[in-house]
Amino acid sequence: MNSKRFFLLLFAAVLITASCKKQSNRIACDGSAPTWNGQVLDIVATSCWGSDCHGANAKSTDYTTYANIKPILLNGKFENRVLDLRSMPQNDFLADSTLAKLQCWLENGFPES
Repeated sequence: MNSKRFFLLLFAAVLITASCKKQSNRIACDGSAPTWNGQVLDIVATSCWGSDCHGANAKSTDYTTYANIKPILLNGKFENRVLDLRSMPQNDFLADSTLAKLQCWLENGFPES
């Protein structure tokens, strides 16, 4: 095979691979309409405040108030880490039912009340 043909095939393979969409592992919204003050604060308090992660004395961002977590919601980091990568909370996992509520909350614009 000559080098021109090889590079053409390689380019085609890269193009095809790059055009494939990543399959989402997200849990769908369960139809609920959670709010920060309703259900989400309890989820965050239970799942995120421990081990000095995101509590009042956090080494990282303090998630104890809506005002503190809102910038993380707006820049997409919360959504990415919790729903896409499922890398939070560290050393634990969130139940599918909890992920569904968080998905709804984000889809609805993460209302405070």
